[in-house]
Amino acid sequence: MKFRKLFTALLLTILFTGCGADEQKDEPKEEISYTPIVCRYTTTPTCWTPFDCISLNIEVKDNNTVEVYCSNFNYVIDSETTVSFDYIYGETFDITEEQKQNIISVIEKNRINKIKNCGDENSCDGSYENISLCDSDGKTVHNCGGLNPYNKKFKNTVDEIIKVLPEDTSKDIRSKSEDFLNEYLTENYPEHYSGFNEQ
Repeated sequence: MKFRKLFTALLLTILFTGCGADEQKDEPKEEISYTPIVCRYTTTPTCWTPFDCISLNIEVKDNNTVEVYCSNFNYVIDSETTVSFDYIYGETFDITEEQKQNIISVIEKNRINKIKNCGDENSCDGSYENISLCDSDGKTVHNCGGLNPYNKKFKNTVDEIIKVLPEDTSKDIRSKSEDFLNEYLTENYPEHYSGFNEQ
């Protein structure tokens, strides 16, 4: 009887210990680093013209700069021609070490690495917003947000990121990106875009 109890206890210990070890091995580890990229905030409208649906990115870097740029323009002209730009236009701004550290502090305080999809599944339009955290190679290892995010911690972090930029920066970069696209398309595809100058 003692042997049976001892055997049962030993078996349960092995099973529980084994399961715990397997779970730890299988669980992906996020190697988040704040260098060379501290974080990246991206917002993309969901509707209207191809000009409206380009992405605006705010990328905070460890060298105390912030790059603000527009990307992801795709427009199908016909079955054989698509105009695409991964990068459209951008500008880089200097920030202080204190501002950068404040962003890192807010990211950690709001536990952005624990937030996943926090978008409104019932929304029909609006904007997709995401915060990305990267590893030491600049590769995204964590992404959170969604369509019209409602999470307060997410919003607090976005506010801190935007706060370091001059007023109307996002609006200005988007406007210059649209000007570039308008000029490019009018020159190269005038038969398709003759009316874009009027938008």
